[in-house]
Amino acid sequence: MYAAVRENLATLISEADAVGRGLPRYVQRDFTRYLDCGQLANGFARVRCEACGDELQVAFSCKGRGVCPSCNHALVPDGVFTQEGAFVPLPPPTQPEVERLLARVRRRVLALLAARGVLEAEAEDDSLERYRAHSLRGQLALLRLDVRAPPRQQPRCAFFEGFSLHANTHLHPNDREGLARLCRYGARGPLALERFERAPDGRIAYRMKRVLPGGRTHLHFTGLELLRKLTALVPPPRSNLVRFHGVFAPGARLRAAVAPVPASALAASGEAAAAVHVKPVAAASRARTPRLDWAGLLQRTFALDVFRCTRCGGKRRVLAYLTHPPVVRAILAHVGEATGVAPLAAAQGPPGWE
Repeated sequence: MYAAVRENLATLISEADAVGRGLPRYVQRDFTRYLDCGQLANGFARVRCEACGDELQVAFSCKGRGVCPSCNHALVPDGVFTQEGAFVPLPPPTQPEVERLLARVRRRVLALLAARGVLEAEAEDDSLERYRAHSLRGQLALLRLDVRAPPRQQPRCAFFEGFSLHANTHLHPNDREGLARLCRYGARGPLALERFERAPDGRIAYRMKRVLPGGRTHLHFTGLELLRKLTALVPPPRSNLVRFHGVFAPGARLRAAVAPVPASALAASGEAAAAVHVKPVAAASRARTPRLDWAGLLQRTFALDVFRCTRCGGKRRVLAYLTHPPVVRAILAHVGEATGVAPLAAAQGPPGWE
């Protein structure tokens, strides 16, 4: 996908300027950051093993929210909380309830899209809305073709005109690792980079999770067609990608009774650090939960612990964060790495848009 963005971004910007008001700056910025993501020539951290001296260069992330894997999502508990902070789980849904819920979701989603005018006609001068409408209509065309019945071997699952709902996963309340995996699965991005490949005809093929109607296993795009669809995934600035509802909302009165509490705060308030049920603590003893550092995020995303040496198993430490271009180029040249980034391909004219 990186090559597709580099080869077609200038063409997409030129096309958007010609057919409408052009792409918003935040969309162009997200694409540009994606091209800079993971490029050593744009700066890196020097990490060295304290035991064997093995050194590693770790490139900086783009921190993008649209083109790089990310997704709007919500996590909703399958139960209710009492005023004392105790959780009361709800019984599992029945198959008819799952089917009725899916029908309601489908009806409301289509009604919302129709109310926003993206199902009937395209905006006249807004390029971004044109791309969003085109992407939605293409996806809905695939959904209407998918009319398979719910698989009998999977209870509490429903499929209706391409929409699907799976409600048959159950975890024990004490299975915290399983809950974390389930949350990460629900928060996964809309695209998986490992499913992209080059087709023999030069187009970009995206392997689907399951076979489409008619036996199709891949979706095929030209580079420009793929970028048109990716523009619809870029969220506007300051829009929330994770939304908290009910007692999880920042302003909820009972949030302090159900939100996770750091072990240090639990110990300070006289609670056991390994307590199963989280109890409210005094505001004076509540400590702010620190965010994961960059190494922790890399390990969660790529299963790579940059602070553990792959040669001897020793501990690595950061020597320096390098961002000054002349110093970055000199070090990369010394270790035999590329000192530059491939430039954008030139924009093509209207014949190339097809």
